[in-house]
Amino acid sequence: MAEFYTLITDTGQAKLAAALANNESIELGSVAVGDGGGSLPTPEASRTALIDEVHRAPINHIAVDADNPNWLIVETVLPPEIGGWTIREVGVYDTEGELIVYGNYPESYKPLLAEGSGRTQTVRIIMQVSDTAAVTLTVDPSIVLATRQLLEERIAAHAASRDHPGATEAAQGMIQRATKAQAEAGSDNTRAMTPLRVRQAIDLFRLGAPATLSGGSTNQSTSESHTHQLAMATKGQAEAGSDATRLMSALRVHQAFNQFGIGGVTQGVPGNDLSTVDGTVPSGLYKVYTNTSGTPVHLGTEMSTNGHVVWLRRGASGGEAQLLFAELTGQLYYRTRTTGAWPDWRMPADPANSVPPQRAIVAGDGLSGGGDFTTNRSLKVDSSVARTNTQIIAGNGLTGGGTLGANRTLNLGTPRTIYAGSNNGFSGSGHSHELRVATPAEVRAGTNTTGVITPRLLTEVFMGSRRSLATNGYQMLPGVFVSGAATIPRPLILQWGRTSAADPSRVDEWTSFPIPFPNRVLVITANHSGTYRANISHRGETDNGCYFLANGYSGPSLISVQWFAIGY
Repeated sequence: MAEFYTLITDTGQAKLAAALANNESIELGSVAVGDGGGSLPTPEASRTALIDEVHRAPINHIAVDADNPNWLIVETVLPPEIGGWTIREVGVYDTEGELIVYGNYPESYKPLLAEGSGRTQTVRIIMQVSDTAAVTLTVDPSIVLATRQLLEERIAAHAASRDHPGATEAAQGMIQRATKAQAEAGSDNTRAMTPLRVRQAIDLFRLGAPATLSGGSTNQSTSESHTHQLAMATKGQAEAGSDATRLMSALRVHQAFNQFGIGGVTQGVPGNDLSTVDGTVPSGLYKVYTNTSGTPVHLGTEMSTNGHVVWLRRGASGGEAQLLFAELTGQLYYRTRTTGAWPDWRMPADPANSVPPQRAIVAGDGLSGGGDFTTNRSLKVDSSVARTNTQIIAGNGLTGGGTLGANRTLNLGTPRTIYAGSNNGFSGSGHSHELRVATPAEVRAGTNTTGVITPRLLTEVFMGSRRSLATNGYQMLPGVFVSGAATIPRPLILQWGRTSAADPSRVDEWTSFPIPFPNRVLVITANHSGTYRANISHRGETDNGCYFLANGYSGPSLISVQWFAIGY
């Protein structure tokens, strides 16, 4: 027989027989779970109650198995806020409170949220009956919780059906495509039109697709397309500039501007330098912008800007002149050339802005240099001048200084030794810094990167509630788990102890860990430690403990075992 199974109790068999005989049914109302009194029980039909019931809940879902019509699948859901016990036995009660089905259950610890780990758990029980019609379900709709499998089945069934509301002008929904006849009739306001049906409807009116228009287009239409004639301006109309109805081609725009000698925008000039523009550029008025890549156009090697207006004039002898108005500064510049490179820009002479050459800059006390304005002049501080009555004084934490009669040096004072209790400060000729010491919580979390650790702090992290050095003891080591950008504290836990084990054909010895592993058991190892010897193995480990087995041992008593476990 299988290790885990359910039985219909004697009470349940009697009620089912009576229900079938009288063409009636029994009503199932709740599911109970228990811990079996601390060990896995063997199901017996004579049971009228669980060995040690820890929780009872209404039935959440009941259905006939898809592959076996004589199986009823009964489910209940245990929410995260209940728990703190191990499930080893289950039972199904009817609405009269009598036990109909009883079975054992694979050991499963149901944690509480307060323990640091909670989960929603579904308990599923299979009961075999000769006629499923003899069983009815009593469910309180206000407390039923849908399992993920049930939701997926219902959603899949709904998606595969056509049981969806139709679309309206006020809300979206399922639509049906129009036929060619419905598209051409144009009277149905509930069907959807595909691009093909729209084209078939338009073809009834012989409205062809629009065609690209140009200056030479004419008014015409076919079953496939149509065009319009554009009213284009003539050269005379472009130059007159009085017609507000005609369209201008690029040629007509150029002809209209040429009559005023206005050239184009200086974008993309050779070398990005206006000085490279040769005599092929026609005379006119030009606006200087950045080039097409966004770099300012150079106006010679000494200027690089944008937003200026330049006027170019080329005489019959080949001479050229440029007049530049800088919009940002309001300055006016000019330059001319006959052949060769362009000279530097010059400003027109303005007597109001000129400085008479007979004026001069006179060097004052402590200065040398100066002179008239016939050339550039400089003023320098006389190196022989020194203010010996002024001095530099070394402040706190500094040494050196003195009067300004000579070069002076300020030195940083001697640093002091930094301890865990040091503060930011200075006194006399020395200074110290504050040293940030991490807290015990930061060391255990393992996420702080700025604090330092002292020997005493390191000892505190490993002592107290973090360890027990008893025969059955443990030690927590600081550690973290990195998930993406998040750093989660997860200490590594070492546990050890002594217990006993027997041959598995006789009995399994359950051993509890000194403390539960909050997340997962990584490694469990064990060996014999007494007079009798055997190969020690384990099974059924949980976060709280495991079974140890003495394989091949047949001695008169249990064998001594010492074990070691690692987890987090």
